[in-house]
Amino acid sequence: MLVSGITGFLVFGSTASAQAPPTYRQQANRACQAFFAETDPIDVERTLSRGSWSQARRRAAADLRRVAAANARTDDRLAVIEHPASLDRDWRRMLAADRAGARALRAVARQVERAPTRDAGRERYFRGYGERYVKAAERFDRLARKLGLDGCLGADPTADLGLDPSATQADRDAAHAFAKAGYRARLGVKQQAPVIARELAELTRGGCERLLADAPKRAAPQAGALLIAAYLHALFDPLKPMLAVLDADLAAVPTADPALVAGRSALHTYITQLAALPPAQDACEQLRTWKADGWRRDAAPKPQVGSLDDSSTKALDARLDAMARRMRALGVPPGQIKRLTGDTLLDGVADAAGVTAKPGGGQPSA
Repeated sequence: MLVSGITGFLVFGSTASAQAPPTYRQQANRACQAFFAETDPIDVERTLSRGSWSQARRRAAADLRRVAAANARTDDRLAVIEHPASLDRDWRRMLAADRAGARALRAVARQVERAPTRDAGRERYFRGYGERYVKAAERFDRLARKLGLDGCLGADPTADLGLDPSATQADRDAAHAFAKAGYRARLGVKQQAPVIARELAELTRGGCERLLADAPKRAAPQAGALLIAAYLHALFDPLKPMLAVLDADLAAVPTADPALVAGRSALHTYITQLAALPPAQDACEQLRTWKADGWRRDAAPKPQVGSLDDSSTKALDARLDAMARRMRALGVPPGQIKRLTGDTLLDGVADAAGVTAKPGGGQPSA
């Protein structure tokens, strides 16, 4: 079964180069994913909180109008997509909901722009956004789901946008070789799951979380960081050999495809950071000692979390997303892509640890 599953990757990748034109669903998904790519970096809440209020409200209003304009462009693209006549009523209702959302955003922009204070601006934004835009967006999502337009429900690098007709057989082979490497990595995770479970159980039995609850407010952030480091070690120390194999497997795949090369480089960076984690500390014992010392600042232990750095995480994740989109266009199924990019690589294990699954994206919440 395992052998046939692995070879299935390569069989799928050796299909004929001639591709059918994109379906109406794929065309709609392309339009929606372009919208999410343009608007996801916009953070109105953050804009409202930065700089002088006169500047912040103008920038926030401009951001809201940018999203509304992107909405309108997306609706124009969706409106001209040929689709089955039986879907026409729901298609038109979906577009109407999206246009209502764009009108709501423009109205909120006007209200925020006229707000005399930052608090008033925030209140107008949250009220208008929640009362009008969210309701319109929920109607749009409901109809998009009914129409089978999964790529219109949110940013999704594995959305079905159709295959790349210009791709070479070498491109497809490389993408499927990447998927095979992800499959081997997942097997390695499953093999180490019992070890990780024991490490996590030790943290629980050690009463670390109870000690964290006992920490005074001034000591809580540092105590929490110490526990986060302990969870990171419990989760990733047993996986270091598997991650090294994944890194080597990907490095051995011959490819010059820019998205695949960049995604492989991003994974290499994450794996290198995890490999550089310093030796594990006994977090429970350190917390007990610190508590016995009265949680004094000068007695606080320093958590060792190595070179894990959140500052570059967004850029690295963007490269992983681009790799995922490319692999999808080269014929790799979504489940195999998510396994490689980390979205499902640590399923089960990550849930037990309370962390997100991407290699560099998550830390335990403590």
